[in-house]
Amino acid sequence: MLADNHLPWNPALCQTCPVPAIRQANACPHMRLRPSLRRSLLPWRQQVHIEAYCTKSTAPVPEPKVGCGQCHDLPAAFRSLMEE
Repeated sequence: MLADNHLPWNPALCQTCPVPAIRQANACPHMRLRPSLRRSLLPWRQQVHIEAYCTKSTAPVPEPKVGCGQCHDLPAAFRSLMEE
């Protein structure tokens, strides 16, 4: 997944990768995740950054753990987060 990135992958990145938590919170089949490696605030450290996109609503997903808000009915607490 990270083959096109200019920063080298290493196994330590798996410990802080957000993908498992995103998939556990939101298993929507329409959501596509695109990982990239970025430098953290500490210049010698790197971290996995995720961009999410919904193929059903054809829009970026700002909060992947919640979803796009169009594929599935969301509880009121999550709807207020999406409106902010």
